[in-house]
Amino acid sequence: MKYLYSWLCVLVLASCSIDRENISLTVGEEFNDLTTRVILIDTLQIEASTFKFDSIITSNTTRILVGSYTDPVFGTTTSDSYLELIPTDGDFDLRDDAVYDSIALIMKYDRYFYNDTIPQQRFTVHEVTDNIKTDTDAFYNTTTFETNENPIGDIVFEARPTKGDSLHIPIDQAYGQLLFERLNDNTINDIDDFLNRYNGIQIRPDAQNTSVLGFSPSPNNTFLRLYYTVPDEIEDQEYEKDFSVNGVKLFNHIESDRTGTIFQDLNNQETDAIASETTDDKSYIQAGTGIALKVEIPHIKNLFDVAGENGVLMSANLRFRPSLNSYTQNLTIRDSLVTFILDQNTEVESQLFQLDGSPVYAEIEDQNDEFNTLTYSVPIDFFVQTKLQERFEQNTSLSFYPVTFNSSVDRFIIDGEGSSNSRKITLEITYAVYEDEE
Repeated sequence: MKYLYSWLCVLVLASCSIDRENISLTVGEEFNDLTTRVILIDTLQIEASTFKFDSIITSNTTRILVGSYTDPVFGTTTSDSYLELIPTDGDFDLRDDAVYDSIALIMKYDRYFYNDTIPQQRFTVHEVTDNIKTDTDAFYNTTTFETNENPIGDIVFEARPTKGDSLHIPIDQAYGQLLFERLNDNTINDIDDFLNRYNGIQIRPDAQNTSVLGFSPSPNNTFLRLYYTVPDEIEDQEYEKDFSVNGVKLFNHIESDRTGTIFQDLNNQETDAIASETTDDKSYIQAGTGIALKVEIPHIKNLFDVAGENGVLMSANLRFRPSLNSYTQNLTIRDSLVTFILDQNTEVESQLFQLDGSPVYAEIEDQNDEFNTLTYSVPIDFFVQTKLQERFEQNTSLSFYPVTFNSSVDRFIIDGEGSSNSRKITLEITYAVYEDEE
């Protein structure tokens, strides 16, 4: 049995009972002289599956994302950040008679975290030995550059991401001393001199970490700080020189070890997909790594078998739910997801928009804290109308992905089309059918 149609309600409306003003806005004035039936259908076949984007752009991000954690479903997820540093004030001069003191990398938490922050975490800082550049000026979650394996910074710490604190990572004294000397003896006089010697840094998590943490890259929040003093007759004067993040050359390298997970064979975006019916009626999403939900409506034109072509689509809402107990305070889910149209090769064709030009999001519509139930609702009127009007089948589908796809590792487990009636993914279509009163 491929699909079923169910009429939840079929209403034959007398002309006196129709809100003609509202309907005419949707279906036109010609409805005024017609008998109208409004049909609600919620059992069109939906096919949900999971696929993986080959890569996603993680440059132009608003977050430095560093950490690692192991998930029983998604495997081990790791994020390290590459960043180019430049003098915050554009000045390369130091005070006369300056004396080197110390150097540190300071990073301010931006309150984002994922998974358990209670155990101690460890970060190391490494010098990048390649120029951080690409032919397209875009960096991806799969992009890497050569680095010196000997760290210039190493810290074991207790994470406090929600306290408004900063992480202070001591940097190797020899590294700081050399930077100081190059500035002090005018070996470095301008930005070109600096970047010829300092490509940038990579911040790595330890493999035993249990959390992924977010830091703000703004100049006031994250910077390499060089401390030095200038002798004075009464008391030495302390000074600082900051090197902040060049946002154009900042990106997160995010990957997952999927060995032994249900995703281990997702290698080709175009050809590899996991139908929800083969994974206990579940589909999956994970930001950063590219795992995404795909939804197809294979028999949408069979609407005409129910309503005929003499009618108007009034609304189409897709609804799906995160699986019970699949999210916690440490493994949180977000209240909205971006909606994309995929072409027949599973490439993003465009973002989905409503008829008024506003972007479409899957947003939490219904929340029942008592029963731990959330429902995402997505208005896909434009997509359905486009599918109904196609002369030739385009094999397009929908995909859903977190808004923070390039700066988080948020993961979602979604109930599929074979779940219980109260939890399965459904498409609710309201269709107005009209006939002459002859």
